[in-house]
Amino acid sequence: MKRKHTVLVTLAILVLAVISSFVFAGMRKSPERRIGIDHTMKVPVIKVKNEMIDLTVPVVGKLIAKDKIEIYSEVGGVMMRSSNDFLEGIHYKKGELMIDINSEETEQSLKSRKSDLMNLISKVLPDLKFDYPESYKQWLKYLIAFDVNSKLVDLPKPVDSREKFFISGKGIYKSFYDIESLETRIAKYKIYAPFDGVITASNIKPGTLVRAGQKLGEYVKDSEYELAVSLSMNEVALVEVGDCVSLYSEELEKGWSGKLSRINYSIDSKTQTVMAYVSVSSKELKEGMFLNAEINSKRSVKGVELNRKLLQDNDMVYVIENSIVKESPIKIIQQKSNVVVIEGLTDGALLSTKTKNLHAGLEVRVSL
Repeated sequence: MKRKHTVLVTLAILVLAVISSFVFAGMRKSPERRIGIDHTMKVPVIKVKNEMIDLTVPVVGKLIAKDKIEIYSEVGGVMMRSSNDFLEGIHYKKGELMIDINSEETEQSLKSRKSDLMNLISKVLPDLKFDYPESYKQWLKYLIAFDVNSKLVDLPKPVDSREKFFISGKGIYKSFYDIESLETRIAKYKIYAPFDGVITASNIKPGTLVRAGQKLGEYVKDSEYELAVSLSMNEVALVEVGDCVSLYSEELEKGWSGKLSRINYSIDSKTQTVMAYVSVSSKELKEGMFLNAEINSKRSVKGVELNRKLLQDNDMVYVIENSIVKESPIKIIQQKSNVVVIEGLTDGALLSTKTKNLHAGLEVRVSL
């Protein structure tokens, strides 16, 4: 009886253990399914939209004076002092006396030559009175009005060739032209400003001796300049004389407007560029200043302006079509420092702004 009781207890425990295992098994959660990870590269893109772009050519150049002259002396003598001495930084108005060289000796020689001419004319008057009475009054009037301190007046015109030969034979014409030459030389002792400007170099001071052929200094117009810039052959094709130009000084933080005045089409063999010149006027500018400029071309194109880093071999870019990377050929219209203007892309094309680790045929995910 006792043994039977023990067997029943053991069976009861086994039944409870089996039931408990099923209960706990039902309480356990089913393992979650692992979701597959997409390892496809994510590529940022922009939608292409072609627009009309006004072409500009950025350049940097150095200002040179448009009117600049080197002043030389054609005569010799001591430089006289004046109220506005010929020194660097001195401004002159057009027609104002800049340099005055002592000409007393030459002036005395001129007066002597004029006196000689008066004597020659007075000696021929008696002959003229009898042989050429129709010309006598003209020559007499000329002699009476003759002034050695005034500029020489033209001689009376002979009535015929006989009178002309007679006057010439007396040495009057030779004396007259010698005096004219001397008067021209006298005028060179005074140098006047050819235009409003400023002295930029002075090699002479008042009281010092000036020699014929000596360089006295440099004189420039202080308001009109040209900016000399270099243009590549591609840039030359975009511009033409007359284009408007915007100029800017980073130091002064000011801007000016100018015009492309001329282009030298001779190519520098070393740099493969040509020189162009931009006219600009301002009292604020100085010769030798460096300015940034932007030539506003009359040309415009329908295209896209991109960061030049997106170019591949300078003739293509990456676009995404149906999640596949493709190479799209383009044409460069203009290159600037960091950007390029291109043609060849269609509106709506997805242009990749990522270039690293990409190649044609690669499957990617697009990120707008």
